[in-house]
Amino acid sequence: MAWAGYLVLTLTALLAGYLFWVRLTSHRLQGRGVGALARLFPPLGEGYGRAAIYCYSANCAPCRQMAPAIERLSRQHPNLFKLDVQEHSGTARQVGIRATPTTLLVENGTIIKVLLGAGAIRSLEVFLGSA
Repeated sequence: MAWAGYLVLTLTALLAGYLFWVRLTSHRLQGRGVGALARLFPPLGEGYGRAAIYCYSANCAPCRQMAPAIERLSRQHPNLFKLDVQEHSGTARQVGIRATPTTLLVENGTIIKVLLGAGAIRSLEVFLGSA
Protein backbone atom coordinates (compact mmCIF):
# COMPACT_ATOMS: atom_id res chain seq x y z
CA MET A 1 0.00 0.00 0.00
CA ALA A 2 3.05 2.28 0.12
CA TRP A 3 2.69 2.96 -3.60
CA ALA A 4 -0.53 4.92 -2.92
CA GLY A 5 1.39 7.37 -0.77
CA TYR A 6 3.98 7.85 -3.52
CA LEU A 7 1.22 8.37 -6.05
CA VAL A 8 -0.45 11.04 -3.92
CA LEU A 9 2.90 12.73 -3.30
CA THR A 10 3.74 12.68 -7.03
CA LEU A 11 0.35 14.11 -8.03
CA THR A 12 0.64 16.81 -5.36
CA ALA A 13 4.12 17.75 -6.60
CA LEU A 14 2.87 17.90 -10.20
CA LEU A 15 -0.04 20.14 -9.23
CA ALA A 16 2.22 22.45 -7.20
CA GLY A 17 4.65 22.64 -10.11
CA TYR A 18 1.87 23.48 -12.54
CA LEU A 19 0.52 26.24 -10.27
CA PHE A 20 4.02 27.67 -9.89
CA TRP A 21 4.45 27.63 -13.68
CA VAL A 22 1.11 29.43 -14.20
CA ARG A 23 2.04 32.13 -11.68
CA LEU A 24 5.53 32.58 -13.17
CA THR A 25 4.34 32.82 -16.78
CA SER A 26 1.49 35.15 -15.83
CA HIS A 27 3.81 37.60 -14.11
CA ARG A 28 6.06 37.62 -17.17
CA LEU A 29 3.25 39.50 -18.93
CA GLN A 30 4.06 42.63 -16.90
CA GLY A 31 5.74 45.26 -19.01
CA ARG A 32 4.44 43.86 -22.31
CA GLY A 33 2.20 45.82 -24.64
CA VAL A 34 -1.43 44.90 -25.14
CA GLY A 35 -0.80 43.85 -28.77
CA ALA A 36 -3.51 41.39 -29.81
CA LEU A 37 -5.91 42.75 -27.19
CA ALA A 38 -5.88 46.17 -28.88
CA ARG A 39 -7.34 44.52 -31.99
CA LEU A 40 -10.28 43.20 -29.93
CA PHE A 41 -10.64 46.34 -27.82
CA PRO A 42 -9.52 49.30 -29.99
CA PRO A 43 -9.62 51.85 -27.12
CA LEU A 44 -6.67 50.03 -25.50
CA GLY A 45 -4.17 51.56 -27.90
CA GLU A 46 -1.37 53.80 -26.71
CA GLY A 47 -2.42 56.75 -24.61
CA TYR A 48 -5.72 55.26 -23.39
CA GLY A 49 -4.73 55.57 -19.75
CA ARG A 50 -5.85 53.03 -17.17
CA ALA A 51 -7.86 49.98 -18.17
CA ALA A 52 -8.45 46.44 -16.97
CA ILE A 53 -9.03 43.31 -19.03
CA TYR A 54 -10.89 40.59 -17.17
CA CYS A 55 -10.19 37.19 -18.75
CA TYR A 56 -12.77 34.57 -17.86
CA SER A 57 -14.33 31.30 -18.90
CA ALA A 58 -17.98 30.26 -18.65
CA ASN A 59 -16.89 26.87 -17.23
CA CYS A 60 -14.83 28.42 -14.42
CA ALA A 61 -16.41 28.35 -10.94
CA PRO A 62 -14.32 31.27 -9.57
CA CYS A 63 -15.26 33.27 -12.69
CA ARG A 64 -18.96 32.66 -12.03
CA GLN A 65 -18.40 33.69 -8.41
CA MET A 66 -16.84 36.98 -9.57
CA ALA A 67 -19.48 37.66 -12.24
CA PRO A 68 -21.82 39.90 -10.17
CA ALA A 69 -18.95 42.13 -9.00
CA ILE A 70 -17.48 42.31 -12.52
CA GLU A 71 -20.87 43.24 -13.99
CA ARG A 72 -21.29 45.97 -11.37
CA LEU A 73 -17.79 47.32 -12.06
CA SER A 74 -18.26 47.21 -15.84
CA ARG A 75 -21.39 49.36 -15.53
CA GLN A 76 -19.46 51.90 -13.43
CA HIS A 77 -16.23 51.87 -15.45
CA PRO A 78 -16.11 51.91 -19.26
CA ASN A 79 -12.41 51.04 -19.02
CA LEU A 80 -13.13 47.47 -17.82
CA PHE A 81 -13.06 45.07 -20.75
CA LYS A 82 -14.11 41.41 -20.61
CA LEU A 83 -12.41 38.68 -22.63
CA ASP A 84 -14.06 35.26 -22.88
CA VAL A 85 -11.05 32.97 -23.34
CA GLN A 86 -13.21 30.22 -24.87
CA GLU A 87 -14.61 32.54 -27.52
CA HIS A 88 -11.22 34.18 -28.22
CA SER A 89 -8.89 31.27 -27.46
CA GLY A 90 -6.33 32.28 -30.08
CA THR A 91 -6.00 35.77 -28.65
CA ALA A 92 -5.82 34.44 -25.09
CA ARG A 93 -3.07 32.01 -26.09
CA GLN A 94 -1.19 34.73 -27.98
CA VAL A 95 -1.34 37.09 -25.00
CA GLY A 96 -0.29 34.35 -22.57
CA ILE A 97 -3.40 33.77 -20.47
CA ARG A 98 -2.81 30.44 -18.72
CA ALA A 99 -5.63 30.35 -16.16
CA THR A 100 -8.96 31.96 -15.41
CA PRO A 101 -9.88 34.27 -13.89
CA THR A 102 -6.95 36.49 -14.83
CA THR A 103 -7.18 40.26 -14.80
CA LEU A 104 -4.66 42.38 -16.66
CA LEU A 105 -4.19 45.92 -15.39
CA VAL A 106 -3.12 48.17 -18.25
CA GLU A 107 -1.77 51.69 -18.26
CA ASN A 108 -0.98 53.58 -21.48
CA GLY A 109 -1.03 50.39 -23.56
CA THR A 110 1.31 48.40 -21.27
CA ILE A 111 0.39 45.60 -18.86
CA ILE A 112 1.51 46.82 -15.45
CA LYS A 113 0.12 44.06 -13.24
CA VAL A 114 -1.48 40.62 -13.51
CA LEU A 115 -4.09 39.56 -10.95
CA LEU A 116 -4.82 35.84 -10.67
CA GLY A 117 -7.88 34.25 -9.11
CA ALA A 118 -11.19 35.33 -7.67
CA GLY A 119 -9.57 37.15 -4.75
CA ALA A 120 -8.37 39.84 -7.15
CA ILE A 121 -11.68 41.73 -7.12
CA ARG A 122 -10.60 44.09 -4.32
CA SER A 123 -7.36 44.99 -6.13
CA LEU A 124 -9.36 45.58 -9.30
CA GLU A 125 -11.75 47.93 -7.47
CA VAL A 126 -8.81 49.90 -6.07
CA PHE A 127 -7.15 50.10 -9.51
CA LEU A 128 -10.35 51.33 -11.16
CA GLY A 129 -11.01 53.78 -8.34
CA SER A 130 -14.15 52.23 -6.88
CA ALA A 131 -12.83 51.71 -3.37
